[in-house]
Amino acid sequence: MNGLRNGKGKEYINHNIIYDGEYLMGKRNGKGKEYYYEENYEGYFTKTYYEGNFIDGEKNGNFSKYCEFEDDFVLVLECEFLNNKNNGKGKEYDLDGNIIFEGEYLNGMKNGKCKEYNNGNLLFDGEYINNMKTGKCKEYDYNNGKLIFEGEYFFGIE
Repeated sequence: MNGLRNGKGKEYINHNIIYDGEYLMGKRNGKGKEYYYEENYEGYFTKTYYEGNFIDGEKNGNFSKYCEFEDDFVLVLECEFLNNKNNGKGKEYDLDGNIIFEGEYLNGMKNGKCKEYNNGNLLFDGEYINNMKTGKCKEYDYNNGKLIFEGEYFFGIE
């Protein structure tokens, strides 16, 4: 309409899909999937995508991130977004579906109360500010779940 994308569509770069969803007045608006191609630790490129609601071309609202793993896609993140950044409550998962982080984000960084896990075992219960452990916390032993540290961090330093 008026030379702008409107309705459902797909975008590609070098034959790789980068967006599949809805447009309004030339911008991503409504439900959609935004794809990324990232080089992993072995030098291979893997595909990830975010799925949720776009407003004026940016991620806004509840989003899920999926990562390609063994010819399938696995949920690795559920989070609220505002203006293309993680904002609000979120959860991160490993490739086996186990929760590894549960907490709050602000402007794309971990901020506020959170818990970290490994294979379902609680490892950290405390707070973050700008992606750094800060404030009162408790840490637990990976093997037996017993408390190993109770105290405070000051911007990542015990």
